[in-house]
Amino acid sequence: MKQTISRKKGWALDNSAICTVVTKYRDRKDINTDNSNILQNGKYLNGLYIKGADWDIEKNEIKHQNPNVLIKELPLIEITYVENYKKKKKGTFKTPVYTTSSRQNSNGAGFVFEADLATSVNENLWILQGVVAIIMNLSN
Repeated sequence: MKQTISRKKGWALDNSAICTVVTKYRDRKDINTDNSNILQNGKYLNGLYIKGADWDIEKNEIKHQNPNVLIKELPLIEITYVENYKKKKKGTFKTPVYTTSSRQNSNGAGFVFEADLATSVNENLWILQGVVAIIMNLSN
């Protein structure tokens, strides 16, 4: 996807960066098919779970997790690419996304990308909490 979008936009491949936005939608069926919600240069990702924190759907940001809840499903995430200098960096936490809850398999693989999750507190809090996202559903 990165290479396709970079070619389409005329960007150098190494000047494009992944940009993620957590939507308020829980299911793909909730997304209207009008032009304002169609992603021209990206995809919607479902089946992403957050570990070590929770998601505040009203404020659209990370919040402390509730007691006895270890893992929580995130709403749909928009994944697109932008030029590096246009990427928003303040007010977000670069959350590592893995394919397994153990964060890596025996070959050391498992890391997929970093998702930018909105936060109103210092990102060091989430680093110390060990917040990660895990892909648990690889369906459409």
